[in-house]
Amino acid sequence: MEYLLLIFEFYFVKKRKSLISIILLPVVLSFFVLFIALTKITIISIQNIEGEMITLIGILLGFTISLFAILISSNNSQIREAKNSYIEKKVLGKEISIYDMLLSGIAYAIIMECILLFICIVVPLLMQDLNAHKIYFSILIGSIAHVIIILLRSVLDFYFTTSKR
Repeated sequence: MEYLLLIFEFYFVKKRKSLISIILLPVVLSFFVLFIALTKITIISIQNIEGEMITLIGILLGFTISLFAILISSNNSQIREAKNSYIEKKVLGKEISIYDMLLSGIAYAIIMECILLFICIVVPLLMQDLNAHKIYFSILIGSIAHVIIILLRSVLDFYFTTSKR
């Protein structure tokens, strides 16, 4: 249940412009992949790519957990300053610092990657319809793009926080 609070915090602290890029781009990509999948891609190709998705998500999950551990264990002057610098938004009455915003982005990515990993393992076992499989594939591609965009944003935020730029 706590993960729902984290998801709420992640979306609440983001600016509208940022939300558009982390939501709209993956949705557009999903529709593009769906169009191509429905017209040109065979089920064998999709199954081969889906097999690689588990590996990709596992690697992303390892990278994200490492980034989270580095951020939590960092105690340099820039990180201390980020802990004491607050943005203009509050979540449930609590002021949010730049450090909190960094943590929530990375933690959100970890939660999404775990959910995607579980889905990649379970859902293909239940799929039997060819078109449903193609729709699942396009949603999976969009979800992975969503996570990658969030990771890129988190890495950039971490860089700018630690380099004071």
